Amino acid sequence: VSAGLAAAAWLIWEPPPTISKRDWSYLIGTMCAWRPLKIWVTETWPNLVVWKVPKSVRKGGPLGHHGSKAVDIIVGYALYLLVDSGSLSLTVPSPVRIGRIWDVTLWICVAVMAVGVNVALYLWSRFCRSNREKVDHKGVAEMVETAQGRDLTASEHAYYTFMALANAICEEISSRGLWRWYYRHIFWQEDSSSSPWASNMAQALVFGLWHYYGIPSGWTGVFLTTIYGLLLGYLADYADDGLFLPTVAHTIADYYIFAIVARQKKKLSKD
Repeated sequence: VSAGLAAAAWLIWEPPPTISKRDWSYLIGTMCAWRPLKIWVTETWPNLVVWKVPKSVRKGGPLGHHGSKAVDIIVGYALYLLVDSGSLSLTVPSPVRIGRIWDVTLWICVAVMAVGVNVALYLWSRFCRSNREKVDHKGVAEMVETAQGRDLTASEHAYYTFMALANAICEEISSRGLWRWYYRHIFWQEDSSSSPWASNMAQALVFGLWHYYGIPSGWTGVFLTTIYGLLLGYLADYADDGLFLPTVAHTIADYYIFAIVARQKKKLSKD
């Protein structure tokens, strides 16, 4: 997907006057190399360490097989440092920023998003249960395997909160941080009029497609997650390109998925 969007940008947009064709090619090449390099590192690193990799990391969970989401942001940030070594002259903010925090309006937006997303997840989950669809995320289903048919303990609430935060940090740095940074360069215009909208739409589309096998899943999940990624991108925009508030909103949604939605759907798959 990233390669396709980059190729489309190459055909539609001319390289900005502030970037040489060499840098433009380097930028697109780096985007296309990100995923293959990430997959190679994900499959290789457990064989290089001297300690035994924990089962929870090897088998997956919300952070993916061999912690692939953490590997993703490490590889992506390393490539970003190579690209942004001084040769690019566009004034695009750093992809990893805390941004504006103490803004009541933004916190209201986070609260409204949290309620809206949880309602959407609840309705999607009920729809799937009524149609008896089995669309569990394997890693998440295994994580909640022992928490079926009972109330969660305090330690389980804390664990799900931690995993939700870890997953949100990885996905926000990757999508609203690094991918949006790359696409801002790709879709840059002289007056920067189309850069924010196009880059936000591109990162949201990639974010949505990543979740085809996630929760929510399928093409309905892709649509819902793309809209959610778009809203998180605008939240980052209004927070001065900060990732703190999008990460908070994302953590709330993921906690609801782990503690409520995944446990309900796992129970369905046993019926």
